[in-house]
Amino acid sequence: MYYYPVCWGLKEDDRSMTGLVYKHMPFGALPIAYDEIISLPTVQIVEEMVWDDVCYRIRPYKDVNISDFSLEELNVLELVATTFQHYNSKDIIDYMHKEKAYVETMPNQIIPYSLSKQLDELR
Repeated sequence: MYYYPVCWGLKEDDRSMTGLVYKHMPFGALPIAYDEIISLPTVQIVEEMVWDDVCYRIRPYKDVNISDFSLEELNVLELVATTFQHYNSKDIIDYMHKEKAYVETMPNQIIPYSLSKQLDELR
């Protein structure tokens, strides 16, 4: 399972768009209770293999109402979608593994939002 880079959300505010706390895991940053997220009745889980491990794509069961997002959040989502539109799972994992927030934390350690200010700028 991987969550990048929307997990970091809004760098300027030291907060996550999801409101979740993330930790350093082998494939990147994962929310602490990610196993509970994949069992929510409101999400559809699509499994895929990355190397020898199962990863999950999380999709909503119903259409997302964009009016639930602020303009700033929509801009972040657009930037993420545009930047990573041609990346596969391995590319995203490799990208995350180079981020200072990942490099400077240990496995299973919570990744402090203060490190989000040091994330690479998306183009």
